[in-house]
Parts: sequence; C-alpha cells; structure tokens
Amino acid sequence: MAGKLGKNAVYQRANGLPVVGLSIAVAILVMVLSVVNGFEVALRERVLSLFPHVLIYDRNQAQLNQAQLALIESQEQVLATAPIMEIGGMLIANGAHQGIVVSAVDPTLEAQVNDLPSYVTSGSWASLRQATFNIVISQQLAT
Repeated sequence: MAGKLGKNAVYQRANGLPVVGLSIAVAILVMVLSVVNGFEVALRERVLSLFPHVLIYDRNQAQLNQAQLALIESQEQVLATAPIMEIGGMLIANGAHQGIVVSAVDPTLEAQVNDLPSYVTSGSWASLRQATFNIVISQQLAT
C-alpha cells in the first residue's frame, strides 16, 4: 500500500508539471502582448501624429491652388488640410555636414493636422504666427 501511494505522488507531480509550464507560458504570452499593444499605442500617438497621412503634389507648381485644396477638403474622409512646401538642403558646422529637409508650413493650419505644436520645448508654436521667417529645428540638430 505504501508503494502505491509513493507511485501515485510521483505521477501527480509528473502530471502537474505540464500544467505549471503551460501556465507560465500563457503568463509570458500575455505580458508580451501587453508590451506590443503599448508599443502600438505609443507609435500611433507619438510618431504617426507628427507625419501627414497623405501628401499630394502637383508636378507643375510648387503648391496646390485654392480650387485643388477646395476639392480635397470637400471629400468626406478628409478631416483637415494644410499646405506644405519642402526643399532639401545641407547644414555644415564644425567640419561636419548633415543633409536636411526644410518644410515650410502655415503655423495656424499645421496645428490642425498634427501634434507638432505640443512637442515645442523652447519658445512657443503661437509665436511663429506673430512674425515672418521663423524657424523650428529639432533639439538634436541644434546641438
């Protein structure tokens, strides 16, 4: 009888081990999915909120005219539009050089289409509207 009880205890432990392993695997899977979900939310809220979802260019002119903008804005799926002009350039300082893209935007309209104004750490986005020829550069580029 004592031998049967000893074998039974060994079988119970052997049968319980896969259950414990499966429980740990499920817990790890839940944690990984939570991290991925958090990354997706951060990507959507921080990175994608800074870039336009669609850029529309006219090959014949630097900027869309009012009729073209009105046609785009009349579409039901379009929530907001803002004109942008881009040009490539190069910055050279202290013997180093860096390629850049300069984007010219209307500060009032740009605030309607992305969250860039909320990332300004020195000065304010509103001050860009008060004068002409202002510039915003990243902290990394400034240092």
